[in-house]
Amino acid sequence: MKVKYLFISVGVLLVIVLAVFVVRGGQVMISNMALDSAQNKIEKTEIGDKINNQLKKEGYPVSGLVLGLYSLEDIDLKIATSMELKEDAKEEIKLIVHSLAKQNGFSPNAFSITFASVAEKTSSIILKRFSSLVFQ
Repeated sequence: MKVKYLFISVGVLLVIVLAVFVVRGGQVMISNMALDSAQNKIEKTEIGDKINNQLKKEGYPVSGLVLGLYSLEDIDLKIATSMELKEDAKEEIKLIVHSLAKQNGFSPNAFSITFASVAEKTSSIILKRFSSLVFQ
């Protein structure tokens, strides 16, 4: 009798463990499918190129863009510039990006935009390397 209950307990435990793995695997598959769909839309619409071209056309000192894609509603856009931008220029760029996003079927609020000045980073790297050479 005890053996029978032991087998039943082990069977129930195995079913529970199997169910957990199936649910987790399903969530990962759904997440990957959503990410693939988002990546396909980014590539199909060429939104990165359109943003880059429009900003350069408007005269902004854009050195490059990096898109971090998590879903169609969560896209990180990092804009590298050759000089530090004033706050009003950053706001104008954000308006351009949101307008292009809307024109290409994205939610304007999907893009989280950050800025990085390449000149500032390059000079700080050079100073760090120079100071490490001089002060050794």
